[in-house]
Amino acid sequence: YTPFGGTRDTGVAVWGNLLDAKLQYRLMVADGRKGAERPADKPRVTARVHVSLWDPEYNYGYQGTYLGTRSVLTFGAAYDTQADVAYANYLSRADAKNYKAWTVDAFMELPHASGVYTASAAAFKYDTGGAFGRSPDPALGANSDLKGYYAKAGYMLPGKVGPGRLQFFARHERLEYGVKTGIAKYYDNRWNSAGFNYYIDGQRLKLSGEIADIKYDTPHPAVPALSNYRQATLGLQLIF
Repeated sequence: YTPFGGTRDTGVAVWGNLLDAKLQYRLMVADGRKGAERPADKPRVTARVHVSLWDPEYNYGYQGTYLGTRSVLTFGAAYDTQADVAYANYLSRADAKNYKAWTVDAFMELPHASGVYTASAAAFKYDTGGAFGRSPDPALGANSDLKGYYAKAGYMLPGKVGPGRLQFFARHERLEYGVKTGIAKYYDNRWNSAGFNYYIDGQRLKLSGEIADIKYDTPHPAVPALSNYRQATLGLQLIF
């Protein structure tokens, strides 16, 4: 997802696998940011490639775990761009800025007699030329200039627990906002969490639980959502 909306985009994508599915490529041209706030109506262009050194990951989506059925080591990278997404000076309709973003990621899963070991990590950066720190349109968010990373590790018990498979995980995440003006100076944070996934029927039916500890570099003195806190999450995934 781009920083301009937490929803899917409309466009055309071409993707495929090469070299016995060890190499996957994707190219998309889409609408990107829309609306009267944009200096010009130009498309969003996204490209991604990944290389699988062990068993291939050849589907369009990623599983997160193969429940011990594959040995996977995959490295990926992507680039996303759209020209003229915002004015740095919206009132004067001046100083048009481009959007660009990149990400790199890695995923490993290793089945063993003692269990299934999983690890993943990614880093990313969104950049709109510092427009948020100037005088942009009201719809441009602070996350239009943002960088971050995460690392996650999981362990799945070797056999079934009841009808399903039980996986434990831990995650660390860091977010840093590029423009620190106004309330945005309180946004930088770290997220540490631990939890479980219980795969009752593979990916089709999954129960998840997580406890997270969120700490802000500069906690806001009056806004609880921007102060240090803990949260517990319980979720159910059903695919049919």
